[in-house]
Amino acid sequence: MNMPTRWMAGTRVFGFGGNRRLLGIQASGGITMSSSRTSLTFFLVFFILILNHGAALAEVIHPGETYAESVTWTNIDPVHVVTGNITVGGDATLTIQPGCLVKFESGATISIYGNLQAVGTSGLGITFTSREADGAWSGLRFLSEAIGTLEHCTIERATQGGGGVSIAGADVGIASCLFRNNDYGIYYSITDNVNLSAANTFTDNIFGGVYFSVCANPYVDNQTITGTTGSWGGLFFHETSNFVVGANNTITGNIWAVGMTLSSAPSPLSAGHIPTSGNTNNDGLWVRGGTQDNDYTWPDLGVPYIITYNGTVGPEATLDIAAGASLLFEDFVTLNIYGALNGNGTVADPVLFSRRNEAGGWQDLAFRGGSTGRLEHCVIEHATNGLYIREAEVVVENCLLRHNHYGIYYYQTTGTHLETPNTFTDNVMAGVCFSFCTDPYVDNQTVTGGTDNLGALFFSHTTGFRVGSGNTLTGNSWAVGMNQSSAPSPLSDVPIPSAGNTNNDGLRVAQGGVLDDDRTWPDVGVPYIMTANVSVSPDATLDLGAGVSLLFDESMKLTVYGTLNGHGTATDPILLSRRTATTEWEGLAFRGGSTGLLRHTTVEHATESNGRGIYLDGAQVDLENCLLTGNDTGAYVYGGTLGMLNTTVTGNQQYGLYLFGNSHLDLGSSLAEWNDIHTNGGGAPDRDLRNGDNDVDATHVYWGSVDGAVIETLIHHRPDDANRGLVHYGPWLNAAHDTEYGGGASPVPDPDEDELPQIFAAQGCVPNPFNPATEIRYDLPASCHVRLEVLDVAGRRVATLADGVQTAGHKAVTWQPRDLPSGVYFYRLEAGENRARGKVLLLK
Repeated sequence: MNMPTRWMAGTRVFGFGGNRRLLGIQASGGITMSSSRTSLTFFLVFFILILNHGAALAEVIHPGETYAESVTWTNIDPVHVVTGNITVGGDATLTIQPGCLVKFESGATISIYGNLQAVGTSGLGITFTSREADGAWSGLRFLSEAIGTLEHCTIERATQGGGGVSIAGADVGIASCLFRNNDYGIYYSITDNVNLSAANTFTDNIFGGVYFSVCANPYVDNQTITGTTGSWGGLFFHETSNFVVGANNTITGNIWAVGMTLSSAPSPLSAGHIPTSGNTNNDGLWVRGGTQDNDYTWPDLGVPYIITYNGTVGPEATLDIAAGASLLFEDFVTLNIYGALNGNGTVADPVLFSRRNEAGGWQDLAFRGGSTGRLEHCVIEHATNGLYIREAEVVVENCLLRHNHYGIYYYQTTGTHLETPNTFTDNVMAGVCFSFCTDPYVDNQTVTGGTDNLGALFFSHTTGFRVGSGNTLTGNSWAVGMNQSSAPSPLSDVPIPSAGNTNNDGLRVAQGGVLDDDRTWPDVGVPYIMTANVSVSPDATLDLGAGVSLLFDESMKLTVYGTLNGHGTATDPILLSRRTATTEWEGLAFRGGSTGLLRHTTVEHATESNGRGIYLDGAQVDLENCLLTGNDTGAYVYGGTLGMLNTTVTGNQQYGLYLFGNSHLDLGSSLAEWNDIHTNGGGAPDRDLRNGDNDVDATHVYWGSVDGAVIETLIHHRPDDANRGLVHYGPWLNAAHDTEYGGGASPVPDPDEDELPQIFAAQGCVPNPFNPATEIRYDLPASCHVRLEVLDVAGRRVATLADGVQTAGHKAVTWQPRDLPSGVYFYRLEAGENRARGKVLLLK
């Protein structure tokens, strides 16, 4: 008796008949039986085997083929073995009856372009598995508008090339199924509007329970997912928008409950539904990084977004963070923005950017290359650079930046205006730092608690920076600092704080190093505090504006290989001095072809390591109306030329001027080109001028005496040695510089005392700086009422020196303060209709 393959209602049927094995014996195309007794014996054996199950059940073999028409795999012979790839064509339906066990050889799969119906029952399910216990197959693949139904199915051990079920652009109903020991339970790709809400169970799938890739609007609820210990977690969404995680999932025992890539976004309807217990990581929605190329909004889900890998917002994309959302970053992780990032917090619901680990720290929000952003009511904390902004335009408003290394780090930006209010608290290095920037403006910022050495605001290689008057900079190590290659705008005058921080004495110059470009340091109302050694490179020029003060910290110096110019005036002199009364600094050093022109400049108290107020080695430096005092040596010329006009060298501890070897000294040659060199080395012999190998024309100098014999003792030269240079000091001058002595010259008569000035003029203060007294000089062309007052930097009057009628003439009023501290003071002169004002520096 022959039993061929049967057809039922136009459907090809695989079951009793067809290709099958029984007891390991291949029966091809049916079984032939010789008698009714033989047939009875066969059926008895068959039913005994069914009752006892075991390996002897018949196996229907399905080699690789394509079904162009509908096919049914029956449960008459319930074991179906797929040995090659099966394809269900677009017009075909493969029906698998309840109770079937479908086994797959390694690598085998069923690809569905048409319809797969595998509908079991609660008592008689359908199983898809590998043929061997340690084998691996490639899952069920629904492709390109396929449809299907899987109910009461078990899909297991699909670990080659994807999930137990892969769905790409197909519509598949899945209910009451068990997915276990697969790579992924279900892998959706390029499939929109998935509704996975009928109950299913996912157990011990390696990489993920349910995975969505490049999908939109999926909805997942009523799923039980456990035991996913691999990379992706219970539910994972890749490049998937508006996904909804329902309230009735049971997701436990996984490495993560729910995760996504940066290029995904949950629906606000997921809020409150991300599990926070029962898994290895329970602190939020896992974000695995990646690149976002589309616009997305991340809502507040009630749990943080946990970002564990570097991510990028692409140039054409915008990421909006909704009010109340929190982003927590793994250690060293950066979010790079090339498009746009907006943090849309509110007063009641700020956006939080912070670290994931209590003892860790993340990198930064990095806005790069043309990116934009607006951050409002955001908290940014525990990062290296809370915000890193490079060539980008980012509005930061009403934000709190705290416990970062830098609150905001700007790099290579131009014209940045940070003037909407923000608060910076306890940032380690600086609240706001600008590096290689141009013309930044900072105002209305509150910066406090910056305890490290840079301070509240710091500018590195940044020019034209302005500090506005609306900042509150308190409780920091320093209020404002810069490095040697930076320069403030003159418009920063006054707003640099002088109280409320650990160091309140000025604008800090920190980090040190080489100045490679031309810079101008203007008077900003407070001294520049030189806390690091600075060098001016051979191709650079540093210009010091009128009124500038440079105060040097312990052992610091300024070395010039290029050019240093000091543009002081009689009313606004320049000061280079020590930072405190006990500080010792090393002075100015001009080396190797450098040049300098210092006008109305005082260099004083350089006493560290045989400190020299000015040191020349192969340099050309000119001093006009300068003062060198209180240094170890006023000027030490090791090589090169020092020029001096109307300059005073006095009160230096070792030498006034020290010329070594083939060095040169150029002094004045008339009454108008006087110099004062006296009282150096404590008045000991040979200390006012120690000459080198060349002759020096030192005429028209006041040496502290008009006695030629005394003057000879003050100069170290060797008239008896033809190989040593001589100092020609006659004629010399008196202290008033109005009379010549010695050298055969006759005394010059005093100027006509009856000669009256023709115009009103304020001549400034002499000396300036001073201690203990100075003269304020002015010219009156006619009698008038004169009021002369002295004010401190806060505008408070500290002295009234004149208040009455004065006759015409050259006037000088002495001011000798006794109980005032060192600092800058201003005189205010009112003479009839004329007004004048000037600055004077008291040093004690």
